[in-house]
Amino acid sequence: MPAERPYPRFRRDLVVRQLLESGEVAWTIHDPLRNIYFRHDRLTHEICELLDGARGATAVGTALMESYPQYDFPLEWVDERVDELRRGGFLEESFSMNEMQRARARAARNKFAPESMKNIFNIQFGVVDPTLAFNFVYPVARIAFERWFVIGSVFAFFAACGLLWERRDALAVGLATMFTLQDSSWLGILLLWFILFGVVVAHEFGHGLACKHFGGQPRRIGFMLMYLMPGMFCDVSDIYFFESRWQRAAVALAGGYVEILFFTASTFIWVGTPPDVLLHDLAFRVMLFSGMTGLIFNYNPLIKLDGYYVLMSWLDIPDLRERSFKYVGDLFRRHVLRLPVELERITRHERRAFLAYGTLAMVYSLFYSIAALLFIRGFLVGNFREVGFGLFAILFFYATRGLWKRLYGGARYLALEKSGLVQRHFAAALAIVVLVVGALLVPLPHRVKVAATLAAPDRREIVAPHDGRVEDVLVDGGERVGAGTVVALVRVAGEGGEATAGRAEEERGDAGFRRARRGASAAGEPTALAALPLARARAAAVSSADTRGFIVSPREGHVLTLRPRRWIGRTVEAGEFLFEIGRSDSLDVLLVASEREIVDLGIDRHVDLRVRSEPGRSIAFRVLDVDWSPRGGPVLALPTAELVDSERKAEHFVARGRIANPDRALRPGMTGIARVEAMPLNLLQRAGRFYARIVRADFWL
Repeated sequence: MPAERPYPRFRRDLVVRQLLESGEVAWTIHDPLRNIYFRHDRLTHEICELLDGARGATAVGTALMESYPQYDFPLEWVDERVDELRRGGFLEESFSMNEMQRARARAARNKFAPESMKNIFNIQFGVVDPTLAFNFVYPVARIAFERWFVIGSVFAFFAACGLLWERRDALAVGLATMFTLQDSSWLGILLLWFILFGVVVAHEFGHGLACKHFGGQPRRIGFMLMYLMPGMFCDVSDIYFFESRWQRAAVALAGGYVEILFFTASTFIWVGTPPDVLLHDLAFRVMLFSGMTGLIFNYNPLIKLDGYYVLMSWLDIPDLRERSFKYVGDLFRRHVLRLPVELERITRHERRAFLAYGTLAMVYSLFYSIAALLFIRGFLVGNFREVGFGLFAILFFYATRGLWKRLYGGARYLALEKSGLVQRHFAAALAIVVLVVGALLVPLPHRVKVAATLAAPDRREIVAPHDGRVEDVLVDGGERVGAGTVVALVRVAGEGGEATAGRAEEERGDAGFRRARRGASAAGEPTALAALPLARARAAAVSSADTRGFIVSPREGHVLTLRPRRWIGRTVEAGEFLFEIGRSDSLDVLLVASEREIVDLGIDRHVDLRVRSEPGRSIAFRVLDVDWSPRGGPVLALPTAELVDSERKAEHFVARGRIANPDRALRPGMTGIARVEAMPLNLLQRAGRFYARIVRADFWL
């Protein structure tokens, strides 16, 4: 009988460490040739230890039976397990190891890895070995990971947050100008971008330095495009060798910790420097950038950034994202598609984590991918028109090629393996076809979403009757007034003195006439009697001019202007607007529609309105009239025509409705979203509309 051929030896260059994961002992293996980490259970690890280059299937099976006498290990089972290790690259085979060494050498020569283009939402380039850099920096930077320094940094961070809260009004303006400088030269802007780039580099060095601080070694560092946003990455996979999950979490948190240090320092500099120096403006931008990226974006656990690795370390589940996606996908294929899929054997803790995280991360990644593709489409089509759409189509099918392959594989499997299913259930299959065709052709309710603004009906403007000065405003904002109520007084300049002189002359004339009648001389009475009507006429004329300055309300309603009294003491011209008076027991709703939406708006269409001040309240009304003449200029956003051809004038149209407002809780000027009932559309018509908007058909108009 020929001697049994021994198995190849387990690779001696692999780094193996024992860890305690989820209460169970496991072994982490690092392959230095491929820079990949693996996890083996106890049985797989014992098989690897038995592969010494001298044992064959019988010897390995016998040794396993000595360790586990309660089990039987057939030779076929042993051959399958060893073959799996061979395919995984764990055994010393000259050909496969030479291939791995050549692949590693090619990767070291190429700073841009072609395989990184397999996923356009995560592209890596400029990858280098950072060992020398970290060996040089760590002796200086290790103080940042000392306990006393970390505690002091936390207190300083909260102090900086307190200072920022006192100056929170400046944040709203600063967010819009984060990546530029006001009244600065190109040199200042270049300096700002250089500093922001330094913050990004320091963030990745924070991960690497923390990994080195706990005994690991950063393997790679380079640049990346994550969902088309530029950034950097640092490979700290050695954290899989750390037994403490707190140390793994600390390495994941270290990048944000470094940005918090930048945030704290820049906040103190911003507060302590005068506003007219460049350092003040630079510190403000660095504070905003490091605060947003370090505390908000990077700690999002639904994408593979710092927050994801913190969550993975906290849950003590390696490869959380990949395993969650695979588990949720296997559940879908097994229970929905009824495919023969074997689920991974996992614990109850892992099952809950996979279901929750896998579902949320899938939805978030889908949303983010769609948003990124729509952004690319808008940029390419808007700038390159037909060529841009062709480029977008190529990019879209390249980015989703994996999905198309899986769909094709599933359809092929159903056609080959389940070909008799339709024949056995012909009636059910026919019913499904009829339902699908009906769903495609039967019109379904359709609603159009447009912007809405509340306005007061029957508004009347109060204007200055003549040039002059506003002496007084007798009403406040929101006050109810009746028709004919005096609301303001506007005097002509110098008119007050003339009125006083006129009344004085009238009084002098009356007094002279009375004295003439009482006096001894009757000769003066005719003269005084003749002067009296002239004095009274002049006083009446001046009094009439004085009365013309009073402004009365033309109708009953409420004052719609917030602060009408601010006009007191100001000089105005004839016809200048002062404030508005209108009804508030009912309000007009102005529906602003674009060129594409106006075709769905018609008189007597039902509308559901939700205002932003009361999002839980739905207000129903009907369209009363539609302004068919365009107003011009974009209202909500740039329409397609403007994105494609900036010289084409943007148009918008307005439809009106009216709602009751008995409690006057709604105010003119409030905005919201209205859903207008439109003509029913079937699924084919909806697909046609969607296609027109995706393709943006007007690029060839």
